[in-house]
Amino acid sequence: MKNEKVSIASHQCNQCKSVDVQIAYGKYGYYYKCQSCQGNSKISLRCNQPSCKPRLKKEKEHFYKVCSDCNTKEIFFRNS
Repeated sequence: MKNEKVSIASHQCNQCKSVDVQIAYGKYGYYYKCQSCQGNSKISLRCNQPSCKPRLKKEKEHFYKVCSDCNTKEIFFRNS
């Protein structure tokens, strides 16, 4: 990918609004798992263009938002 940049975004639980979340993988793909209330929240990825369909790629504890249409790779989240 030609463009690798860091994105700072706020990730929080949809149920209790806690920011103590981790990304987990399940039957339907990646999701946020709240460490406070044990709730699950959907991960929504958006790109610059409405027609783009970015994907989440994992490399160890880092998760990247990768868009092949825009040719970008951004750090999205890091499990601690």
